[in-house]
Amino acid sequence: SKENLEQSEYGCDKPWLETIRAYIIDGTLPSKKWDALKINTLAARYVLVDGEIYIWQLSGQLMTCAEGNKAKKIMEEVHSGSCRNHSGKRSLAVKIECHGYY
Repeated sequence: SKENLEQSEYGCDKPWLETIRAYIIDGTLPSKKWDALKINTLAARYVLVDGEIYIWQLSGQLMTCAEGNKAKKIMEEVHSGSCRNHSGKRSLAVKIECHGYY
């Protein structure tokens, strides 16, 4: 469908927070050894606050993690909304981070 194609273009169609959320909440790890090791290592930078997942930046700032439709909406707003970014992917990612999203 057109919606799936658009979501794939942004790269936000794969949910990535659920395994981190499950590990933070109740210690659940994937069954594959290397996947479990990866989540265990990555989760050290994430924190759960009022049901939302945030990532700690090296500066100590908490950034909101977004995926799926929420991530797509943020990218569209930064790209064509009030922020008016018409440069490359890297610049778009930096602007999204400047707005406090990861």
